Amino acid sequence: MVKTFLLRLLCSALLLWGLSNTLQAQNLGPLDRVLILDSSGYASAPMLANGCSTFTIECWVNSAKTNQSGYPFRFTNKSAISYALFLHDGTTIAAGPYMTIVLGNVTYSVTGNGLRLVPNIWTHVALTRNDSIWKLYKDGELVGRGKAASINGAFTTILGGGFVGKMMEFRIWTVERSQDSIRAAMYTRLDYGDSSLLLRYAMDGLDGADSLHLANTGGRHLDSLTARLHGACRTATIATDEQPLLDGTPPRILFDRFPAHMQFFARGSDDSSHIGIDGRMLDSRCDSIEVELLKNDTLVRKITIQTSNHPATIHANVALHAELSQYTLRLYGFVSGNRRLLREAADLVVGDAYLITGQSNSHPSSPSLMTQSPFLRSFGVQTLNSNYVAYDPGDTLWGLANGHGFGHELCGPYLTGVWGIHLQEKLMNDYHLPICIINGGTGGSSIEQNLRKDSLPATLSTIYGRTFYRSIKSGLADKYKALFWYQGESNTISGYYKNFKSLYSGWKTDYPAVKKYYLFQVRPSWCGVGKTSALRDLQRTLGDSLPNITVMSTASLPGHDGCHYSARGYFSVADEIYPLVTHDFYGGTDTFNVLPPQPIGAHYATIAHDEILLAFKGGNLGIHIIGDTLSKEALKDYLYLDSAGSSIRSLAIINDTLHIYLSPKSTATSISYLPDQYFNTTQKTYEGPTIVNSRGVGCFTFYRLPIAEAKVSRQTTAPPAGSITGFSTWPSPFWKTLDIRYSLNVRDHVSLKLYNELGGLVADLRDADEDAGLHTLRFDPKSYSINYLSAGAYFLTLATSQDQQTLSLRVIH
Repeated sequence: MVKTFLLRLLCSALLLWGLSNTLQAQNLGPLDRVLILDSSGYASAPMLANGCSTFTIECWVNSAKTNQSGYPFRFTNKSAISYALFLHDGTTIAAGPYMTIVLGNVTYSVTGNGLRLVPNIWTHVALTRNDSIWKLYKDGELVGRGKAASINGAFTTILGGGFVGKMMEFRIWTVERSQDSIRAAMYTRLDYGDSSLLLRYAMDGLDGADSLHLANTGGRHLDSLTARLHGACRTATIATDEQPLLDGTPPRILFDRFPAHMQFFARGSDDSSHIGIDGRMLDSRCDSIEVELLKNDTLVRKITIQTSNHPATIHANVALHAELSQYTLRLYGFVSGNRRLLREAADLVVGDAYLITGQSNSHPSSPSLMTQSPFLRSFGVQTLNSNYVAYDPGDTLWGLANGHGFGHELCGPYLTGVWGIHLQEKLMNDYHLPICIINGGTGGSSIEQNLRKDSLPATLSTIYGRTFYRSIKSGLADKYKALFWYQGESNTISGYYKNFKSLYSGWKTDYPAVKKYYLFQVRPSWCGVGKTSALRDLQRTLGDSLPNITVMSTASLPGHDGCHYSARGYFSVADEIYPLVTHDFYGGTDTFNVLPPQPIGAHYATIAHDEILLAFKGGNLGIHIIGDTLSKEALKDYLYLDSAGSSIRSLAIINDTLHIYLSPKSTATSISYLPDQYFNTTQKTYEGPTIVNSRGVGCFTFYRLPIAEAKVSRQTTAPPAGSITGFSTWPSPFWKTLDIRYSLNVRDHVSLKLYNELGGLVADLRDADEDAGLHTLRFDPKSYSINYLSAGAYFLTLATSQDQQTLSLRVIH
């Protein structure tokens, strides 16, 4: 009877509830009742989904713990969760807890992270679904939005389970309720007939009862529907001044300006952001308005606004300081002495904003990077298929930045990418500021696909337009400090400079506050078009013709698979660009050898053309080769004379100049460094050896650098006997073991020592006489009774009786 009634009434509606044989439905009673849950307690009722894809589920919750993981409510079949409202604890998302929608037995959110529950405060939450669109509301404010097309059939509804706290007034509707309707009724005691209200638990069972009664819904007496209590779960009465439900509807107010939940604001010259609230009170019942400003959930300011005239103007302005604090604005209305929350903007932060764009190496994701911070933010969505799927203009919410994409590859809500979030984290930790990055990268995109459509710069039909749209909606388009561009694998040099100048011009127009543009020279790769030697050479010189551009090399970064990097490799992307950012914007002084070695010229050393000297810009660079012979490849075979196989016999580095010894002599007029994509005569992506400076920053690759004639007439530039002719390490930075390679011209006494950045001796690696030639050593800290080598800077000194060289090293974990 009950099933037939519901199906006929709701047609293709959301739910069909099963029968129970215990308690009768009750009349509406007092609404001062709550369900009290411990982590093992829950209430359950039989339920069967009939395929409807439109519904609203809402309730009041009060979390008793700061960090917890559990379900205020969930819907399950016999083996798995179909859909649920889930609380993440502080180990996976951030201290909160943060509540979000999940589908299936996964921890990834449909909407991204959503709302933070302040402990011991009643919060109204609502979950809606309309076909593939899911939404999450907190106290009547939209805080989460996502797409998921399907859910499994659900046979049981469960309130609680892992959740510690209280619940009140659980309702299920057979429609997607609007934000305005949720706001209007969330405080209201329902005592009316509404055909779209399917069921409601008012938690009005007797104290100590073993079930929840189904409240009367619009005169439909579904006498046998109930929810049983299990474990540490009970109903109880609470004080009137604690419970959130009140008679009547809240006052009507129209806002012209009010911040969004979790919004990030860029700081001004006074290290603050000034937030405005403007609106009109349309309800004569409201006596006054009160605005509260909370800092880290502690009240710091209160503003009272009288509303005796109607419609009354509401205006307030508050300054939020840039620091590692979260601010909340709450606006209350007073009606007949009752105080009601009318609008809230929670977890606001102030700091610095940056923009990343390019192709897939600009927005990588990794499922291993689950940890997030409440002070790292982003806005909007990297859409599916590496950000090619059409952008939904409704995706204009703030969230916690992440490097994992909530289970997606190269996409997802609030994704800033692996190196993007690592950069955010380093800036936050060192300068104690919230950091926002919006990432608009699109996998595999060419520069042509990234160009601005001048007639419609914010159109959602282009990559540029989608990124600009998100920037405008976030309010940060004119606030970015810097822009990062990692792109080029999908292009050759043809037309690139013209297109880049056009793109650069668009950036300057649409992002007027940007002071620096950080570009990455791509590396030898099979990815995209593959052969990029000429393009790479153009990239390394873009800063010579366009202002405020700094270029970083990538050829020596670890973990490259021919297209993308491991997570450790992406961390290195951020680590190498980081000192430049801190110098340009935060007064950072860690500037020694932070730039890639830049070749400034090559010339024959002798009239006989049997030696070439390759010089680099700057001094005291500590130029050396890593990976030479360790990978069974020698760098001499990856320096090309006139882009062809060469007659290079050997190499030596003397005073930061690369000496290239030839046999036979050469008539080449140009020299290139590193192949287009592969190891010679193979189809294996080139991974080294490479040239780096003392900091481990890789040399720019270059293509057809001119070779000048000899500057002086001499027969040889061989190094003097007894000098160290080679000294290098691999990898850089290192984390477990370090391979050390050095060569001598003559037999000599060798001292090899490792020092920390304060000059303290860490390990004495070698102290012995050694023959001329190549020597290798693998440094494993455990072999020297070093149980733990902390992250940071170190120095490796090689000394003989006639020479001494020092390399700087960096240990990471």
